[in-house]
Amino acid sequence: MIGSFTTRSFRAGLAGLALLGAGALTATSAGQSGGFSRAFHPEVTPRDMVVFHDYLDLDDEQRFVIEVLIEEYGQGVREAVEGMREAMTRSVENVEGDDPQRLLETIMEPIQDVQSARDELTREFYEDVQLQLTEDQLEQWPALERKLLRLSAMQRSQLSGEGVDLLNALDRLDLGETMRRTISNFEREYEMELDELLRSREERLGELETGKMRAVTAGNVDRASSLI
Repeated sequence: MIGSFTTRSFRAGLAGLALLGAGALTATSAGQSGGFSRAFHPEVTPRDMVVFHDYLDLDDEQRFVIEVLIEEYGQGVREAVEGMREAMTRSVENVEGDDPQRLLETIMEPIQDVQSARDELTREFYEDVQLQLTEDQLEQWPALERKLLRLSAMQRSQLSGEGVDLLNALDRLDLGETMRRTISNFEREYEMELDELLRSREERLGELETGKMRAVTAGNVDRASSLI
């Protein structure tokens, strides 16, 4: 009887901690890079609509459709996260035995699933947006992607000055036509080099998050903490 009570208590406590952690992660601002929180937030939100419009010069119909796509995409991510919470609870209740390692592995599976679901939803969203664009607008797509990546990086900035978009700051300066022509090539080189560095950092962050996932699943908390 005592053993049964202990097992149920252990499961309930572990499930509660997992759901509390998931809640904290999903409540965390999407701009923060700690933990697995990035997987629990949409990559594009309604506030990014102004960027789409500025870079693609959308007409009214395109603007309406893309606003709807952004909302549906965000809703899809939110539903995936809610499904993760429910799956965590079911998994802990249904797993056989009281092996802590097995319970931990069971809890981590829904997190891995929601990461995959978010990535697929993001891919589908971008494909759906591109279907609404003309050939001329599609030519501006790479520049839009670079801008969105810069915004994402700025929102997760932690160092002084890291959250400043120098290209945006230059655009706001009254430099005059001659000066703008003079620095245009430098701006282009800076933008391309920065984009390459940011993509490399995103790849590295992805590797770290994968490492944390594996370490947590293996019960190696010290290793997971060292990768934060």
